[in-house]
Amino acid sequence: MGLGTVAVIGAGTIGSAIIRCLWRCRLVLSVVAGVRISTLEKLLPGATVFRAMPNINVLVGMSATAVAPRGRKGWEEIDGVLRCFGRVYWVPEEYLDVWTALAGSGPAFIAEIVDAMVLGAVAAGMPRNLAYQAILDVLEGTAKLLRENIDRDPAVMRDMVTTLCGHSRKGADGDGVPRGQISPYVHRRGGVQGVQGDRDEDYAEPREPSTQ
Repeated sequence: MGLGTVAVIGAGTIGSAIIRCLWRCRLVLSVVAGVRISTLEKLLPGATVFRAMPNINVLVGMSATAVAPRGRKGWEEIDGVLRCFGRVYWVPEEYLDVWTALAGSGPAFIAEIVDAMVLGAVAAGMPRNLAYQAILDVLEGTAKLLRENIDRDPAVMRDMVTTLCGHSRKGADGDGVPRGQISPYVHRRGGVQGVQGDRDEDYAEPREPSTQ
């Protein structure tokens, strides 16, 4: 099975007769952002192509990886490989661009928020190591609480923590959290026009891809 990106081979080389023969009857897992399965299939005729988008959390075995199947052959093997690196979501291919913005870029957004909160604590006189450990504990606990109450909107937790005129509310509604910047970014980069996500469907369960 071929793992990795097609980008390691030049486009001109991929089109050669020799390379075409090498890919025939192979399973190919692409992590090339923005390159559709149909394009890869033209470059790699005869291959069974899957397209995935993991994130940097593969480094600790906790990636949230989306994968788009193309046909039935080999999906179990692809699923098994990706689950070595974290949770796997089988999704329609049109979700992969928004997944890149959401889960691919997500760790960078969260790290930026962590850094900003730590810097604020340091500016107020707290030792950096103490502030850093504290906010990491907050992240871990918050993620656990949100997952255990996954049917509730995250805004419910926000409202449980904040009071109407308190500092937490002012931070959440004002400049404290760049909600007005992150949400539009994910929307713009996603490119799924006119699609409303289904919150009730569990894409985390491994599902046999359609043969269509």
